[in-house]
Amino acid sequence: MARATTRKITGATDAAELTSIHDSFSSILTRWSAASIQDVILVRARADIDPAAMTVLNVLVRSGGSARPSYVARQTGTGASNVSKVLARMEAQGLVVRATDPADQRATSITVTPAGQRVHHAIVDTSNAMLAEILHDWSSADVKQFSTLLARYAGTLQDAVFR
Repeated sequence: MARATTRKITGATDAAELTSIHDSFSSILTRWSAASIQDVILVRARADIDPAAMTVLNVLVRSGGSARPSYVARQTGTGASNVSKVLARMEAQGLVVRATDPADQRATSITVTPAGQRVHHAIVDTSNAMLAEILHDWSSADVKQFSTLLARYAGTLQDAVFR
């Protein structure tokens, strides 16, 4: 297992900056993942799914459109039984299909269907429109810098947590 490296806090400014990042990131996560915001996104996207299915759909699409249920559970931080229930609802709606994993005949793989892709695209388009509303008074340079730094942070977080 790779050893995580940490930057040593060298002064009050560093601690204050890190606290500010933590507080801001917590606020973003709390607000954007709140059921009320997720419901607004789903209504605006005309997506007839629940927020849990939206999260699972996003994980599957980000993983290339197909993944094992155990992977989805790890990525969403929930249990296998909960993921199984969400996947059953999604399968009944025609958003995903289950199949034997070609890499391991004992395992199941979940694949997003074309209908699931369409729902995902509608959700992404709606989310982008909402972000454009939120950032309407930011300069293009600020939006680009924020996007770059946030993508960098997301990549760093992914590398640090899922080694």
